[in-house]
Amino acid sequence: MLYLKNIFLLLLVIHLYFTSVPIYAQSNSDHKNFYKFTNLQKGLAFIGLTGGASTRTSVNEDILILKIIDKQKDGYNIQLNGGYFLSKSFAVGGIIKYDWAKLNQVLENSEGAITYVKEAKTSLGGGVFMKNYLPIAPNGRFNLFNVVGLGMNVENKVSEQTTDDILTRYYTTTNNYSIGITPGIQVFIIKGFATEVGVNLAGLTHSNKKTTVNQIESSTVKSSDLDLKLNILSLNISFYYFFKT
Repeated sequence: MLYLKNIFLLLLVIHLYFTSVPIYAQSNSDHKNFYKFTNLQKGLAFIGLTGGASTRTSVNEDILILKIIDKQKDGYNIQLNGGYFLSKSFAVGGIIKYDWAKLNQVLENSEGAITYVKEAKTSLGGGVFMKNYLPIAPNGRFNLFNVVGLGMNVENKVSEQTTDDILTRYYTTTNNYSIGITPGIQVFIIKGFATEVGVNLAGLTHSNKKTTVNQIESSTVKSSDLDLKLNILSLNISFYYFFKT
């Protein structure tokens, strides 16, 4: 269902573009009044806030050789970003983001052994970006944009697994570094407020993961990934407030 929602949002943006241009072109005075609030220019600043939350519950779910007797998974994420226009079409800015997740589940293997699993995970990160805009509507309501961003985050996870009264505790710390390119479209809704829809075009990520088991054994895994796939079904949706400084 998620990809259907993304397709709907994309079609809605396209519909708004083709319906709003002739409407705003009908009145020159309306055009000027609206343009004052959407004219991207040097000295303009913006702030944005995005986030989400999820929860999942399952009972007696079969997955390959395991059976999930009971599962409860919850999480949320929040991202704050802001920027400043150095010219009418170029802006720079920064991002701060935080993620939290918790998992409790009871598993049963093919031999009937029961395992109790508890997990807690937090992630804190940030980054910087450069953003270019290209107007595509005469009233300034619609703009194409392209973002080049550099970011990093630190993820900490604690996991406990108990089988036959034997407890195994895992501590995992992962440092992630990324650089990516995200094009998209911006739509001003009302005075000073806009929404942006972007899609990840290309990205390079590197991670360094260290795991400690029962405070004795430890392992380190390093990995790098280059992604050049354009996934139109994976959209990034953000809301922004623009103001003069």
